[in-house]
Amino acid sequence: MSSWSPGTPGDLDPILGTTRLLATGYEQARSVVAALAGDWQAARDVQLDLPATGVCSATLGVKAVAEQFGLAHDTPARLIAATTRHLDGHTSAADAVLAAAAELGIDKSAALQLAAFAADQFGSASIS
Repeated sequence: MSSWSPGTPGDLDPILGTTRLLATGYEQARSVVAALAGDWQAARDVQLDLPATGVCSATLGVKAVAEQFGLAHDTPARLIAATTRHLDGHTSAADAVLAAAAELGIDKSAALQLAAFAADQFGSASIS
C-alpha cells in the first residue's frame, strides 16, 4: 500500500490492517487451543473487538443487492472469483463481470449492479 495516505477514500490504514490481522490470528489461535483442550464453550466464544472500517457495512450492502435480485448468499463471492478468472481474457472489468455472470448463470444486470456497488465502496475503477 505504498500509495496510502490518511483520509484516502477506499483505502485502509496499513497499520490498522496489520493490527486487525494480528488480532484475528490471535483469536483463531485462542479458539483452536481452547478446542484442543476440550473447552468447546470457550472455543465458540468470539473475543474479537475490531474498530469500524466500513468494510462490514459494505458487506451488508452487497448482501442487500444480492437479496434484491433473489440471489444466494454466496453469489457475490462466487462472482468475484469468476470475474477474477476472466480479467486477463477481457479488455474491461465490465466484460469480465459479464463473462463471469454467464459462467455462473447470474442475471447480467444483477452482476453489474453487484460489481458497481463493490467498486463504489472500495474505490475501484468504474465497471460501466
